[in-house]
Amino acid sequence: EASRSPAYDMIGAMGISTLDMFSIMKLWQQEHSSERYYGSRYAVCHWVAHNIDALMSKMVPPSYPRDHQVQSFYDVQHPGLLFVALTFGGIALLAVLVCFGLTWQWKKRMVIVYAQPEFLYVILMGLSMVAISAILHATPPSNGSCVARTWMTILGFSMELVPLIVKVKAINYLFNQSMRNRRVKIDKKKLYKTVAAVLACVVVYVILWTAIDPPTKQAKAVLTDAVNDDGGSTVQISHSCASSDSPFWRIAAMVYLMVLLLTATVMATQSRNVEASFNETKYLAAMIYSHFLFMLLRFLVFFFGGEVIKNDSGGAGVMSLLLSLDAMICMGIYFYPKFRHARNQPTYSVSGRGTIDRS
Repeated sequence: EASRSPAYDMIGAMGISTLDMFSIMKLWQQEHSSERYYGSRYAVCHWVAHNIDALMSKMVPPSYPRDHQVQSFYDVQHPGLLFVALTFGGIALLAVLVCFGLTWQWKKRMVIVYAQPEFLYVILMGLSMVAISAILHATPPSNGSCVARTWMTILGFSMELVPLIVKVKAINYLFNQSMRNRRVKIDKKKLYKTVAAVLACVVVYVILWTAIDPPTKQAKAVLTDAVNDDGGSTVQISHSCASSDSPFWRIAAMVYLMVLLLTATVMATQSRNVEASFNETKYLAAMIYSHFLFMLLRFLVFFFGGEVIKNDSGGAGVMSLLLSLDAMICMGIYFYPKFRHARNQPTYSVSGRGTIDRS
């Protein structure tokens, strides 16, 4: 409605009565000119000039003429929302960097050794991408930032969840075989290859998305109740990120992330009987529940947020906050207990045979 042309309504309302036709014909007969067709043109123009107000009121559709106002990205109903979201995104990214540093510093402590520092680095890399995505959601959209949001969000959650699933699956297999008194050797390179293969598939999907129907800066026009100086309405134009053709790509990405969460939940449930030194079920289940909750909230904001927020900038701010809080709560659930225990533990080293020895 806000971007619809008034031409059809104007043409439909165009018409004059028989009395008006007689008036025009009379003017034509009164005009004596030697130039051909001048009299008819004069009569029509003279009649329109004297009846312009009546024609305008009859032929111009309601709410016209309209003014178009381009809304600033930070001009939202609650101006502080985006700045708060930007701050939280920065805090989340800073927290990830702190976790990187502590993991590196305590990489030979028992709790970190058992958790596999290499996997923790990949998880933190994913969380850093989620934090960057949160920052990008709180900044004005552009074609480049719209694509970067998509890449950071999907790759970030993939790099966070896929290593956890692979690691928990390996631990479950190890202890299930030990219960049968079987000697098992876990090939770490195979685990890394599995993670790399899944991430490669995700990268291919995102590349296809970017090549076929990339998220770009899209304008959205909304007809407001504000009245301009000419008595018409004001059209408010805002910008957001969206694909031009359909929401299929984003919906498919959400389904993929939901499948990851469900898979991680199953893996966590299967590991409930694992030895306490290796068992991360309690923290993993809490983290997965947190991810699921925030995923559901992002799903609701994406599909139904427009009915409540009624502002693209506000929706981006809420999405940014959800991403930041998701990353920070995940670090609090999964990494903080490890660092708390690692602080008071002695240093261990892993021998070439795969055994853990105290230094």
